[in-house]
Amino acid sequence: MAATTRLASGFRVEQIRKVQSRGRHVRNVFQLFIRTIVATFSLSSPYLPCLSFVMMQYSLQNEFYGIETSVAFANFAYFNIVMKQDYIGGQHWATVALEILNQAPPSSITVRVNWIIHGLVMVWSVPLKETKRKLFDAYQLGMKIGAFSASMYPLCFCSRIALLEGENLTLLSQSVTLDLKMMAKYNLPCAKLVVLDMLMIDELRGVDSKPFYIFKDSIGNDDKDIMNNAQMNHDYYLL
Repeated sequence: MAATTRLASGFRVEQIRKVQSRGRHVRNVFQLFIRTIVATFSLSSPYLPCLSFVMMQYSLQNEFYGIETSVAFANFAYFNIVMKQDYIGGQHWATVALEILNQAPPSSITVRVNWIIHGLVMVWSVPLKETKRKLFDAYQLGMKIGAFSASMYPLCFCSRIALLEGENLTLLSQSVTLDLKMMAKYNLPCAKLVVLDMLMIDELRGVDSKPFYIFKDSIGNDDKDIMNNAQMNHDYYLL
């Protein structure tokens, strides 16, 4: 991260507007970066920060600031907070990522980057109500352009922020149940995360809404056994 920070220290936002594109080879490299980053994220790989830093370095060295690079800038903003507790730096690079997004038509990348920026970075400095609105806008954009899988991430965070805001638990439970059905269809890993939120809501309400039922048609028998055992023994870390 230190090498990326040194390289980025000479960067100015105005450079984004000066350099609009590069050759097909450079763009192909970034598309490969994107596919690799998505895979490492899906696998919860510890190499995600390293890949993000390398991608950002490649962007700065080649002066390429296409929409693909916004992922690297957004991740860099997030890791500034997580690894360095640098909230000001995180906000700066999140702003840069948004500037890059504004240069291109909306896509699934737009949805994912908005989720990272508003759900993981700006949430530390922006009121929760505003954060939830931004995340819901990202969700609606994703559904509008057909980026169904990507749109589930900001939707997931909307329910978490609603819980932090103190929304009525019964109404929140009804809303999350509807969200779970959609996530089970479009983004199963995201749905598994929201099930944990639903279990916490159930504990607070003193009820059992049986959220695991949503996966009955989506997972194999082995996974069903694991989930059933986890629910019976309250060993939710198994999920």
